[in-house]
Amino acid sequence: MISTKDILLSELSPSTRLVLSHVISTLHNISQFASETRMTPLNLAICLAPDLIRGPDMMEDAALCLPPGKKMPTQLGHTPEGDGTVVGILELLIRNPI
Repeated sequence: MISTKDILLSELSPSTRLVLSHVISTLHNISQFASETRMTPLNLAICLAPDLIRGPDMMEDAALCLPPGKKMPTQLGHTPEGDGTVVGILELLIRNPI
């Protein structure tokens, strides 16, 4: 059975997949100490998602990196929909490493 994770990762180059796998594994290990560090998989994902995405539209990138359920402030003008997509995927990968 092919999972969503397999589909997403198959779009990456082998070298990118290898680096991401190592980063995810390290983040998973760090998250095991959340009771002491308060760095849960969600908190780690929120902190690191902006470093893992870079597209042509910075506002769209910011929207994709919001915590799930949060929206871009309306005073910023154009507010693309993102709904925490990258954060949600990264949290999923941290909870269930590659």
